[in-house]
Amino acid sequence: MIVDVNAGILHRVGGGRYTWNPKVNFSDWASRERFYSGDWLYFGFDSTRHNILQVNKSSYEQCINIDFISNVTRGGRDVFQLFQPKPYYFICGRGYCHQGMKLTVNVLPKPAPSTPTELPPQPPLLSYPQTLLPLLLWPFSPSPLRLHTSTRSCFFSGPFLLHVTKY
Repeated sequence: MIVDVNAGILHRVGGGRYTWNPKVNFSDWASRERFYSGDWLYFGFDSTRHNILQVNKSSYEQCINIDFISNVTRGGRDVFQLFQPKPYYFICGRGYCHQGMKLTVNVLPKPAPSTPTELPPQPPLLSYPQTLLPLLLWPFSPSPLRLHTSTRSCFFSGPFLLHVTKY
């Protein structure tokens, strides 16, 4: 779900609304996502059973829930912004880490904004006015259109007056 290119993307951890639970393979989910600095993580869970702790790599690997970096838990529908391009580590500190409730997010630098692609020059719509314009204007004209041409310009008279000058 894209919020804004400049504001980053909101990633629903695990891919659903309430997917911070032991039944989700977070490594598999994270491998299918691209995370950039400025993006957000959304954690949906039962706050009476689970929590979210941001930890260092060693605590992540060993499921240690003390000396954590921050407690992301705010109530069960929590967001966390990925400010820097680096790995982030999260665990459930209520005994579910060993059952797989842990997540590594490798954040990449924010890509440079793309510049609009310039379109190749298009041939003028009126490159063949003697045949094209009568066909375009004919359905709108209640009377026959008369074509007047010269080397520099082309005139149609009738209900429409159109002047096309060649440059």
